[in-house]
Amino acid sequence: MDAFRVILVFFYVIIAYSDSNRDFEDWILTIVTMFSWNRVLSYYRIFKETRYLIRMILEICYDMFAFVSILLTTIFALSLIFYISYEGEVELRDSILEIYLLNYGEFNDEYDKTL
Repeated sequence: MDAFRVILVFFYVIIAYSDSNRDFEDWILTIVTMFSWNRVLSYYRIFKETRYLIRMILEICYDMFAFVSILLTTIFALSLIFYISYEGEVELRDSILEIYLLNYGEFNDEYDKTL
């Protein structure tokens, strides 16, 4: 992981001096910063008081992966069902957005008014 971070830093420096696309440069800088702070966070394992907290954060992230994969599968499946049930009246992108918002508690009856 450290080698990947170093390679990304060199890649960012090359891109920064080459006057390339600013959006791509910001995206690379965001990834480099995330990996760097992740490494800094791992240094807290040295201390006895914070070792358990860092371990807990990592376990939560590992467990979140399973939950997020199930959530995304459910969103995509329900979006396809929603898209097929309206027979082309709604775009797939809109049905994905609608199901995503329904998962977080926003109940919009816009499509009920068209029936």
